[in-house]
Amino acid sequence: MAGLFGVAAAQPVGLHVSMEDAPAFFRSRGENNPDGWGLGWFDPGGQPRLVKHPLPPSGEFPAGAASAEACGSVIVAHVRRSSRAPRAERNTHPFLSNGWLFAHSGALYPLLETRVRRETGRVSYEGQTDSEAFFRLLLHRLRAPAGPVEAIRSAVTLAIEDGQFSGLNFILARAGELYAFRYATRSATYFSLFWERREPGRPLETRSLETQALIRSSALARVPAVVVFSEKISEAMQPLEMGRLLVVRTAPHLAADVTPLI
Repeated sequence: MAGLFGVAAAQPVGLHVSMEDAPAFFRSRGENNPDGWGLGWFDPGGQPRLVKHPLPPSGEFPAGAASAEACGSVIVAHVRRSSRAPRAERNTHPFLSNGWLFAHSGALYPLLETRVRRETGRVSYEGQTDSEAFFRLLLHRLRAPAGPVEAIRSAVTLAIEDGQFSGLNFILARAGELYAFRYATRSATYFSLFWERREPGRPLETRSLETQALIRSSALARVPAVVVFSEKISEAMQPLEMGRLLVVRTAPHLAADVTPLI
């Protein structure tokens, strides 16, 4: 399973992500390393920023590519486990286009991926992944005037009615807004997604058991925020139920709602 993480805060916060310990950990267990990782955010001026690092053939992230710092009110991180497309920066999540960030856990099978690419028409792709194909479908539906929730409903309905995918867990975000959706055709516990509204009082520091990513933010001790993660990292976190969309807005005040889409 790919690792998904997102935070939407009432004001910009600093966040540190590190993959420094991951290669040695997985090598010691005789397991494959993650195929890459990325961090995207919207800075205090609302401009998107993006850092992405595929795992090189050496199996070790070089100096400067194993950690990164973000500062923003909306932040998205992803650790990639490749299904088909090769390791490359263009295939590493999050993807950024038209002011939207997108990160996905799961796989669209080839027949659905082909259908999705036909639906989006002649658009330019950054890479070769099925995840980016679904992102382009979302962007295509976001052109309609109905708004993001209905655009997301339209895109996920197409995929779910087709059924040719494993998991459809994703985070879609733009400045001031974060959307998280969960759905899977198999292994519901494997394709998990949790969320929590955090009040000021405690910093965030956690390490993913799945990917060994270290995530740390002392600023979250001072700022209310909503955190989304593919693993349960506190007792206060609650599962996002299948077919539900978490909608978080940071202004005029932090607000989070869960909407059934399916």
